[in-house]
Amino acid sequence: METMNNNEEAKANLWGSLAAELEMQCGDVLSLDDNSIHHLEEEEDELLPLCRRLSSNGGGAAAAAPPSQGSNVNIMNNSNNSHPASAAPIAAHAASTDNNNPSDWKAAAIDSSNSNSLNQFQSTQLFAQSQQQQHSLPQQQQQHMNLHHPYPNNIVMLRPTASSSSTKTSILKDWIVTKKIHREIKEATYNGTAATTNGSSNEGRMSKFQKEYIVKCVKAAHLLVGKLEQVETTTTNNTKKQLQGGTTGAATANSSRTTNEELFIPTPRDIDQDGISIIENVQSGEVVDVEFNVYRSSTFNWDVHGDGDDDAATNNKKSNSSSTTTTTTSNDNGKLGSMLGALGKLFYVLFTEGESVPIVDVDDYTPVSTKTTTSRKRKVKSSSSSSSRGESSSHKHTAKDSKAKKKSREEDAIMDILLNFAMPGDSDREDDYIIESMRKGNLPLHLCRFVSDLLYSSRVLEKDDGGFGDGNGGSNPHHHQDSIFTSIADVHSDLKQMIDFPDAFLYGTANSRWEIVFGSNHVFGREKEMQLLMTAVRRIESLNNDDKSNQQRPNHPPQQQRMKEVVIISGRAGTGKSLLVQEMRKPLQAQGWIFLRCKFEKKIGDPEPLSVIALGFDEFFASCISLCSNDVTAVKNAPPGTQSCCPDGCCSRNICHKLEGLIGWIGLTTLSRLMPSLRRILKDVYPSRNFNGEEGLDTNNVRGPNGEHLFVTLLDVLSQLRPVLFFTDDLQFAGDASLALLNDLVNKVGSTVGETRSSLLFVGAHRTVDTESNPLLMKMLTQYEASDVINTTQIDLCGFELESLNEMVSDALCLPRRKTRSLAEVVHQKTLGIPLFVVEFLDALLTEKLLIHNSATGWGWDVDSIDLKKISSGVAALLACKLEQLPSQVLSAVKILSVLGSHIDRGVLEVVKKYDGSDGSTLIPSLYTAQREGLLDIAGPTFTFMHETIKLAAFNLIQVADRIPMMLRIVACLLPHCKQHEKETDAYLFTTVDIINIIGSQAVSKNLGQSRVFAQLNLNAGKKSTNFRTALDYFEAGISFLQGDYWNDQYELTLSLFEAAATANYSGGRHDQVAIQTNKIFSMARSFEDKFKSYCLYINVLAIGNTEKAMEQLYHLLKSLGEDIKPNTINAPMAMVDFSSLKQMLGGARKDVLLQLPPMTDRNKLMAMKLMAMLVLYYNQQMTHLSGYFSCKMIRMSIQHGHCEDTVFALSVFACATMNFLGDTNEAASLAKCALSMSRLYNSEQLIPRIYSVIYGGVLCFTQPMATSLPPMLKACRIAFARGTSEQSIFNTMIYVTRSLQSGKKIPLLLDEVKAFALKHNQLNHMGILQLFLAPVYKFLSSLSGITFDPSTLLPQLAVAPIHDVVQTALAKKETVYVRLAVVLGLGESLFLRDFANAYKIMTRYPKLFQMLDDRQQLRITEFEVTFIGGLLSFYWARETREPQWIQRGMNALAAFEDWSKLSPWDSLHRYHLLKAELHHSQGDIIRAIESFDAAIANTKKHDHYSYEAIACEWAAHFYDSIGNNDKTKEMIQKSHDAYIKWGAVKKAEALIKLLQVVPSVIPSTMQNQNQPSMSFL
Repeated sequence: METMNNNEEAKANLWGSLAAELEMQCGDVLSLDDNSIHHLEEEEDELLPLCRRLSSNGGGAAAAAPPSQGSNVNIMNNSNNSHPASAAPIAAHAASTDNNNPSDWKAAAIDSSNSNSLNQFQSTQLFAQSQQQQHSLPQQQQQHMNLHHPYPNNIVMLRPTASSSSTKTSILKDWIVTKKIHREIKEATYNGTAATTNGSSNEGRMSKFQKEYIVKCVKAAHLLVGKLEQVETTTTNNTKKQLQGGTTGAATANSSRTTNEELFIPTPRDIDQDGISIIENVQSGEVVDVEFNVYRSSTFNWDVHGDGDDDAATNNKKSNSSSTTTTTTSNDNGKLGSMLGALGKLFYVLFTEGESVPIVDVDDYTPVSTKTTTSRKRKVKSSSSSSSRGESSSHKHTAKDSKAKKKSREEDAIMDILLNFAMPGDSDREDDYIIESMRKGNLPLHLCRFVSDLLYSSRVLEKDDGGFGDGNGGSNPHHHQDSIFTSIADVHSDLKQMIDFPDAFLYGTANSRWEIVFGSNHVFGREKEMQLLMTAVRRIESLNNDDKSNQQRPNHPPQQQRMKEVVIISGRAGTGKSLLVQEMRKPLQAQGWIFLRCKFEKKIGDPEPLSVIALGFDEFFASCISLCSNDVTAVKNAPPGTQSCCPDGCCSRNICHKLEGLIGWIGLTTLSRLMPSLRRILKDVYPSRNFNGEEGLDTNNVRGPNGEHLFVTLLDVLSQLRPVLFFTDDLQFAGDASLALLNDLVNKVGSTVGETRSSLLFVGAHRTVDTESNPLLMKMLTQYEASDVINTTQIDLCGFELESLNEMVSDALCLPRRKTRSLAEVVHQKTLGIPLFVVEFLDALLTEKLLIHNSATGWGWDVDSIDLKKISSGVAALLACKLEQLPSQVLSAVKILSVLGSHIDRGVLEVVKKYDGSDGSTLIPSLYTAQREGLLDIAGPTFTFMHETIKLAAFNLIQVADRIPMMLRIVACLLPHCKQHEKETDAYLFTTVDIINIIGSQAVSKNLGQSRVFAQLNLNAGKKSTNFRTALDYFEAGISFLQGDYWNDQYELTLSLFEAAATANYSGGRHDQVAIQTNKIFSMARSFEDKFKSYCLYINVLAIGNTEKAMEQLYHLLKSLGEDIKPNTINAPMAMVDFSSLKQMLGGARKDVLLQLPPMTDRNKLMAMKLMAMLVLYYNQQMTHLSGYFSCKMIRMSIQHGHCEDTVFALSVFACATMNFLGDTNEAASLAKCALSMSRLYNSEQLIPRIYSVIYGGVLCFTQPMATSLPPMLKACRIAFARGTSEQSIFNTMIYVTRSLQSGKKIPLLLDEVKAFALKHNQLNHMGILQLFLAPVYKFLSSLSGITFDPSTLLPQLAVAPIHDVVQTALAKKETVYVRLAVVLGLGESLFLRDFANAYKIMTRYPKLFQMLDDRQQLRITEFEVTFIGGLLSFYWARETREPQWIQRGMNALAAFEDWSKLSPWDSLHRYHLLKAELHHSQGDIIRAIESFDAAIANTKKHDHYSYEAIACEWAAHFYDSIGNNDKTKEMIQKSHDAYIKWGAVKKAEALIKLLQVVPSVIPSTMQNQNQPSMSFL
């Protein structure tokens, strides 16, 4: 009772507020009681005269209207009420009447200019005139129309009324207000009863009443746009007919006039809430139709789509009859844009329940192109109708402006302002203010975007000549082209999708929003095929109905054998054959059909033909168990004839009884052995029967005629009880026995004439390609086609058409079809519309992040990037099948292209187009035709096959006998262009050599001259190749073309090919092939010099397993060249003297003498330089003084005999030695730059992997920011892998990764690079660097980041080895550089993880690596990482142990960094401050420690050293904890955590942040001492 009182009070308050508003605006007195409130809530018609919203300027008043019978509503007209001349026209509102009230209340509408001078008589007279005009209309337009609103003099506004009591009609403006009030009443009621559970209009969520209103609005909008689309289509067709000019004279004029008189063509001004009526069903409240209230006289211009100025449009039409044929695309787009803008503004009002579209004063408007970063304030106001907007704007213009110009200017200004209104929080779409404004009313985002896109499309189409720019001639980065509506049909399609699939396209609440979901209970693009299937189904059902009718007739004639129904579905794999049939399963089963399905698999032979078919029946009996299990018991004891749990007798019990009567108990149990579910049913139906004796029976006895009879009988029984759809899938894989059984089922089921007829629909599916390999299947299908008793329906499935594919993609992405059209076009091209390939392609786009989901905008993509993606092999196979269907000229062109290769330059095509003696004019055009067929991709001058499969298929179409002659003629055309040495001829060279290698050596074995030319071309191509694998293929192919006694007859060419092949094999890690080819050279070469390159390769291979033996060979070869060197006699002091002497010789500007040296010409000296360079490399890996010594010797030899490429390498190594041994960083940098200058003299990429890592990684990285040295070192790595030696690739990898670690490169990026390096070295069989360097690096980075690689890969498996094992392995191989790197990595990991006990073990186990900390003079900047880590640990242990040697080591490290920070402040200054802070911490100087910690942290931030920022903050946190400053400790831990996250050390950061949870001491003593060595341990 209390709830009811609350509801009544809420309604009374609501109506009271409405009455007060009406009385204030129009002076009417409103009297209501409870009955009238209830009546008004039920009868919407009586609400219309009450609820009319007046314009904001008071320009309208409600006229008196007779209340309906039984209503207590009284409206008293105020005679004193007057209105200004500028007010809106007086309108009388009519309510719909029922059959009991014969008189319709109507009132006239008059021109606002005469509103004050007309009396009641004049009003009545005008109404009578309008009624006469109405009766003169065609009957179709008279229906349901009544006078409503004035338009220009030649237009009469008519209002539709309901044709019967079942519908009612409302002006759209009144309908909106009425629905809003009804919603508010219902929500008020719910707020009083169940506001917390149902329908309450909570902020941020639509109530169910608001959803009901939105659904009605969308349906109304759909009906409205549907009428506009019909008009657009009709007028477009009429225009096309007129432009064709096929009919002239009076007949054309009469036809045009008839069309115009029958068709109402609305203009944008008609799309208004006062000019549209809504027709609803009275009982259901559903919107059934939408009508326009406008009728124009016969003299009015019907072809108006422009600015809305009817007079101007009429004058334009009369100006020149030829203007129709010269209508531009811009004018058409302008007309469409005006209509879209009108729809956008109308829908804004409709969906927001009458809210006005926000506008801005025109004088305050500034075009988008003049907007600046300094925002200005705009005056915003609200307008209740489009008419009031027009009047307020028109006062801003002078009287000289025409009406058309005023209208155009204000509409354009309003549109621009709507789409560019700046609001706080705007996103990247410039029309987001429209979206935000609508979202305030809790409207769905999809609906808001729909209105926003309408307004945006209007502006673009009207201003940018139909383009898709920003309206000012530029491109708009904030709007995708797919946001544009290009036709009214696009609008209609959007609304249709909202109605059909509201969860996805209206509310955006569809499941799996972050996934691509296909086929939302809908089969796309298969409507015709589904119709064919359903036609076959209806024929069977129709025959069943005829049989039942005949059986009810007395003395009905005997039944004749009726037609059998067979449907054969064919298509390629992936076209959706199975899905098409499965789509019918649910609706047919709902109608009582039995669905049987069996699927054949691709197997060798046909061992058990009945087992596959039996599975289909077993599935049916399994469903019988679940459906009838509860009913079997109930009918066991029922009387005979009534023992069935189903009305039609199709239950398992009844089926068993029927089968037993037809095939006996033995036949029934025989079937059950193939169908386990049937056996379970038999045991339940016949519990007293004994099955034990039959368990061991052989199922092979089922085969043969007896087994076929059993299956035929079973299917006959089922199809007599209910209609059966028997579906056999993948028939192409069925064996002969299975096909014979299926043929018996089709032919024999239902053949017996009886009282009950079988109803069977046989559906078979097979692949078109594989069917040809099954002749028995082809014969069976042919027999069905020719049979007189079998009605065969053939359905051939192919790929989707573009529109169907777009529908599928739209549904999958939950985006309107207009937005997915561009994506669908690319997908269609790449997949041919095959459903399976479409799904795979979109899944690949998702995996490769070419299709990305955004929570704000939905799915997004880049069409250009997707267009570059390769097609799948399956699609390529389908395209290849199209080749034979091409025209002969096109096919010939494609064949020529297949000979030339996969990627061909147009210049090559121009050269070979006349190879056969023709003019070749059709070659290029034919290839463009092939592109349109999807076979080729043409990008600029390059012609490319879409897939290698297509190329291979085209090549195979060339007759075998014609291939070699054709290719030889093409090679003859290309050869003259290959002999040139310009770079531009490389395309000709590689194309020619590829064709030559396809021809092969056997085809030209009898032509020695031709073979020699082909071998030489392969050598040239291999030398120009940038990849050693490709180069090796060319070299080996060249060797194959060598004929006869080639070592004697073609010595130079043979030697060059074997040397090049051996070098390429060495670069590829094929060391066994290197040995074979070098031994061949050793035995056949004529001189030491000819063997020299092979000697070098042999020594390089030898050094991989035994460096000492390799160096012995080098000294032996040097002695042969006159350089007898005794390495044992060269000690370190001697080397230092030599270093100092050469440094002094090249000091300052004197090193320029090296640049002025002549090239070295002495062959012996050149070979000696090469051998000493190899020694330098090996000694450098051992980190001995001999590497510097030999570099000095090489420089001195160059000064005496001239420079060569090895001089540059020697100068680079000497620069590094100057820094390491002499400690002169500045002179070392100067020498390194001199080496770079000298390298430009050779302009050879081969020098880069030899010198860049030495120069940038060993010298310049300490005189400039280390991060700036990484790009050139990475370049050296890439070239080393492509063209360098194994030593170069290993050395460059080692230096680059080490410097990347020291520069603080982000861990995820560095791990990706480590993974790539590991893959490369694994391919080259470089196990040393994998095991001794890359695996420890991975272990270190993984321990900090938590990122792990696939455990099955090599690197994680090698990383399990402890550091000690790695060091021992490196020592055994005498790889000193790996020893140092492994120890530093282990020590660094202990430092970051604060595992001080392990760090102590490492430093004490390998004391020689850290003994330089005891002597400041031994510290070199190249050892800065070891010095820094050792210094930090020394200060830590100094505090823990109080032993003096630790503090001294730390101070030595600090002194070194004080000097280095002046040379390289970018990478050394923060280390210096952190070491200084730890010194003050150890000395107890708190103030200076704080200053140093702050300086260290500030410096790391300045240079973005996240790793060192993290460790500085972490050590500072421990310092602050030691002095009891908990707040500062927490702050430092948080900063350290954030820095670790930036660096990528997530695992470390997660462990660190746990310290913040410790209270009161952030770092408890147990945690501090957890990993620290105890005093006894030390």
